[in-house]
Amino acid sequence: MAVVLVLRARGLGDLLTAVPALRALRRARPGDHIALAAPHRLKPIVDLIASVDEMVPVYDTVGLRWDGESPALAVNLDGAEGIAELSRTKPERILTYRNPAFPDLPGPEWQPEMHDVDRWCHLLEFDGIAADRRNLGLVPPVASTSHRNAVVVHIGAGATARRWPADRFAAVVRHLLV
Repeated sequence: MAVVLVLRARGLGDLLTAVPALRALRRARPGDHIALAAPHRLKPIVDLIASVDEMVPVYDTVGLRWDGESPALAVNLDGAEGIAELSRTKPERILTYRNPAFPDLPGPEWQPEMHDVDRWCHLLEFDGIAADRRNLGLVPPVASTSHRNAVVVHIGAGATARRWPADRFAAVVRHLLV
């Protein structure tokens, strides 16, 4: 069984945008062990994705600590700074966007205007892995099966530039209630 190490070391919104890509990886590599490197505080949500075999905590002060075997594939769903962290795990191959600091690594060109859901699916498609951008749903815990059709509106963002005003979130919720 090969190890696929995926780096997505940010917050909740960033993790949620990676759900379709994680599911595409699982479909493309059903027999592999998929390890997701992300902050430990996201573990309850990672469990609801149902495409990850192991979560590897990423620490703010240290970054990624990898004690496992060299991954067969390392997937960078974290932007330019993730390439160096994944390189330290000595993977056979890294799937990432092209970066001038790592000229030997192939990958598609980074498009700053692209939404993150599209960005991560596009990265996998560059490698021949089909990804469904609509596959955003989470698998509800057994205890919450009575809320299967629930929608969660995530109103926060770590970066000020990505925060909406409260009235825009209120409009989204009003629309969902109709």
